[in-house]
Order: sequence, then C-alpha cells, then structure tokens
Amino acid sequence: MIKTWLGLYDVHPTDWGGMVSVKEWWCSNTCGRSQSRRPLLSLILISWEIWNERNARVFFNNATPVVVLVTHIKVEASSGCLAG
Repeated sequence: MIKTWLGLYDVHPTDWGGMVSVKEWWCSNTCGRSQSRRPLLSLILISWEIWNERNARVFFNNATPVVVLVTHIKVEASSGCLAG
C-alpha cells in the first residue's frame, strides 16, 4: 500500500467512516500533533492552496494576485489546526 511505502503506519482509513467533510478529517488527523509534523502539514496546506488556485485559473478563468494568494495561505496556516 502507498501508506506503507510512505511510512505512514499510524494512518487508518477505516477510522474515517464517520467523517462528513474534508475539514473534519483534516482536523481530526492534525490537531494536537507534535511540532515535528508541522513542516509536512505546511507543505500539504501550500500544495492544496496552489492546487485550488490552479483550478480557479484553468476552469473559471479567475486569477488571484500572488500577494493575495500568499496572504491567504498565511491566514490559513495561522488559523485552525495547523497553528497548534
């Protein structure tokens, strides 16, 4: 499995059955985690935001200025579960 290849031994998708949203899943898997995971979570957040921006540009012809996108990423990183 991919999770074994990545060394994600503590990830158990069968426990996700009760999740009703991606946000709920994200918070349940990141809240209260150690500081050692913060860089990985930051990378995931940045990738997610860039992916969403890419979709907005490709499918909706709507481009957000880079300064606004970076500010949005900073706000998202400082709020919620990633902030600690």
